[in-house]
Amino acid sequence: MDYREKRIYFVMSPHINYYHSFRGDSIGTDGFGLDIQIMENLVKMVEGCENQGLCHGKIPISWDYSDLFWTIQLQKKFQPEVLDQVIRRCKDGKDEVILGTWGNSILPGLDTEELIQQSKWLHNNQMGIGLDQLFQGRVAPYIRTQETMFTQGMIEVLYQLGVKGILNYYTVIPFDTARPFLNPPLDWNQRYNPLHFHSNVSDAQMLMIPMYGFGETMDHLSVGKWLKKIRKHQKSGEIPGHALVVLNHDMDSYTWNGTHLPKILQWMPNIGGISEIIQAVDKLSYVQFTTLLDIIPQLTPQGNVTLHQDVADGCFNGYYNWAQKFDNTRYWTIGQQARWFKSATDTLIADKICPSTPKTHSLIRSEDDREDSYIKNKILFASTTNFGMSMPFNHPHRQKTALKYGINAFKAAELAFMNVFQSLFHTTDGIPLKEDHLLILPITHRGASREEQKIFPPKLLIDSSFSPEINSFFDPFIEDPLKNLWIEKSEEETHVQFVLSTQQLTQEGFFFGNQQQFSTLVELKESDSELHAESLKLQNEFFKLQFDPLGKISSFSFQGQEFAAPRFLDSSLSFGKKNAVKSFTSQRDQILVLEDGSNGFCASVQITSEFPVEKNKVVITEKNVTVYHGLPQLFVSVSMKIPEINGSANSDSNVYSVKVPYDDRWQEIIPCEIRPGFLGQENYLRIWKHNFLGRTTSFDLDLQEVDSINGDVDCFVGNISDGWMAVSNRKQGLLVGFNSLKAANFAFSPIKWKKNGFGDLPHAGQQIRINPFGTYFGKMLHHWGTGTGHAQKIIPSYSSTFKSTAPTFSGKNIRFDLVINPYFGDKPQKVIQAMANHYSLPPLIVAWNGTTQKISHNFGQIQAYVKNIIKEYDITSLLEMSYLEWVEKINENHIPENKRRDDLNLSVKHLITLFIDGIRSKF
Repeated sequence: MDYREKRIYFVMSPHINYYHSFRGDSIGTDGFGLDIQIMENLVKMVEGCENQGLCHGKIPISWDYSDLFWTIQLQKKFQPEVLDQVIRRCKDGKDEVILGTWGNSILPGLDTEELIQQSKWLHNNQMGIGLDQLFQGRVAPYIRTQETMFTQGMIEVLYQLGVKGILNYYTVIPFDTARPFLNPPLDWNQRYNPLHFHSNVSDAQMLMIPMYGFGETMDHLSVGKWLKKIRKHQKSGEIPGHALVVLNHDMDSYTWNGTHLPKILQWMPNIGGISEIIQAVDKLSYVQFTTLLDIIPQLTPQGNVTLHQDVADGCFNGYYNWAQKFDNTRYWTIGQQARWFKSATDTLIADKICPSTPKTHSLIRSEDDREDSYIKNKILFASTTNFGMSMPFNHPHRQKTALKYGINAFKAAELAFMNVFQSLFHTTDGIPLKEDHLLILPITHRGASREEQKIFPPKLLIDSSFSPEINSFFDPFIEDPLKNLWIEKSEEETHVQFVLSTQQLTQEGFFFGNQQQFSTLVELKESDSELHAESLKLQNEFFKLQFDPLGKISSFSFQGQEFAAPRFLDSSLSFGKKNAVKSFTSQRDQILVLEDGSNGFCASVQITSEFPVEKNKVVITEKNVTVYHGLPQLFVSVSMKIPEINGSANSDSNVYSVKVPYDDRWQEIIPCEIRPGFLGQENYLRIWKHNFLGRTTSFDLDLQEVDSINGDVDCFVGNISDGWMAVSNRKQGLLVGFNSLKAANFAFSPIKWKKNGFGDLPHAGQQIRINPFGTYFGKMLHHWGTGTGHAQKIIPSYSSTFKSTAPTFSGKNIRFDLVINPYFGDKPQKVIQAMANHYSLPPLIVAWNGTTQKISHNFGQIQAYVKNIIKEYDITSLLEMSYLEWVEKINENHIPENKRRDDLNLSVKHLITLFIDGIRSKF
């Protein structure tokens, strides 16, 4: 094609979301009033330029409604005329709307059923605010997921739902998705054309459309210079045909409306907003505004790509902003407790233990989005905004609304469960059983797909607490020392532990029987001489933990091979001002033997560490480490008490309005650092992860193949985890899982690695550290580029997004339970994965007293957990409110802020850089 026939097609796509983590629900500029203001101005500027005849009077917009549930409701109430303008422009065939999400959800945090249902509501819903209902005929089948989040399995589901392509950032700033990961890097032609986007779990594929932000215009000096550079590569033949530029950026940013600078600087590029873009395109005859609906069918895909990491456009190109905050783990735990009730209900019904009812179906999965069902609340609870791009804290309004939807999902699932559960201990004639019975039900049905149905491991640790009434069932076994059963009694509860042989379950996968039948489940055993605990050693027949004289773990060997680096499971934190950050940890830990192994069932030690951060500010960590006879897993219960150290910093800047004060010296929180003792030498280390679509996939720590600067990575959160993750060097590996009913997070563990190791092993090689339920921080990933490189240096310096989440842990007590499973080979074997899956969502256990006709169960603690949250946050009335009722309540006595939020807060050095770049843009 002659270059004179080539065109650069330009798509402008403002990303719209009126439900914020960094501003609340005020109608002023400290809330969604800023969005109202900017979107109104944006539409006026576009139509004003069209009326002036610029770009032949046609300037189409690809509107990106990132959520419908909140934004459309707010626009209908507070900005109906602008919504009507967008609808009219679409009806006239000028504009389009691309696919987003119905509830602004963390799509990789949804299961298959939830992903499908939110997509249905995105298009059509009973509230009448679906894309097809509002923008009929102008809905492009290309999705820009909220925060461009992606995980494996999404391609398969989205494609079946009619989605033809996904937009992923490939930009030069840390607000990116794909640039540091796609190997080989995209060439000039691929960067500006659609690509074939492949799944790594099947043959499924769709299009990937590279997408860019205003970082590109800064890095290439101006939008005009950027387009001219692309044109240069069309002339050279590096781009043999047309080029596509998709510019997508948050609509509430003044980069669309224009940035306020002193008059003397108003000549500078990149401050004029959408008008500057339109004027630049109007001057270039080879550039044409278009929409995805109109242009994508005309373009041929120019390559094949696969994303192996779980990506998002937050810090470190992953889920840092949404996962590594103290409160967000509390929130997600409620969501997983709700999911446990839903999955328990589905398992009871699927295994034909209890019958389903229309009420049960409606409570869990009503397809009417006006009903208060589990699935509706779960999808809305999983809004990215509820967990927050803002750093380090979310806006206080989000704390309550996040809890509202999480708790309402819990209440709906709990009610559905109780509706089914009430028939459990009755005969077929409805007569209550007169004999004591026990139900043990592993939770196997966790979603709609085959991958979400969980198999059993050969053995499963049952570790549950019950109300005292259960004593009547277990009384005959308490005094029998030959049973592999451990019971601790108190006035408040009975704690029961035993190892369940799943071969003894029914074909459907549960146990339901009396005391005599139960006794056949619990293995007889002889005393085990290898089960032992003392101050310097903890072991069973599979592995041995050794402690040095300072109480630190010096060795963790499994079947005679070392799996740990020194100070395995150590606790620490980083604190201090930038360039003066110090690491704090204990020099000596205290070891207390809890069970020495003579009971033949378990051996356990408690590791206590204390260390000061400042005067009278002491960190106290307790880790109970336990091994069991017959189980090749290490169980760790962690409690870390962090002192409160307050400061005066906050995130009230630019578009942010989070005035929560904090001390910005908090950098890293490391409750229980897992330090594998194996290296990546012949191959890169590999991460395995299991997501909420039931997909188990991997990625290699090979970022330096794309960009050599990314050989050492300070923090990475690209591993969505439904219950566990693992790391291997292809010869040996460690799986790390967690109990989701105790503490859960959709990306529970950041990792860091160094290409030549951390210096604590005798050999060099790639070495990793894993930080469950903690937070790492440091240098952002490097984003290779062909421009000045100034964007990735300047933008993080004034954005409130790129900060550590460690301040959210100040004054908090972290509690979680881990299971660590060493293994040989690359991928953890299926039986190991099965163990982790059932550790994550433990079995339902219910005891029936035939005499008193009362039950005891193992879900009382999670019911109490949610009740305490409701009381702590005082949200009883909020649970019954609609979102608009909440907005009205917030604004009853609120004086909305109306100040400008478009001033750039830059250092003198960066202002000088921009000034020089501005001059360069003129030549």
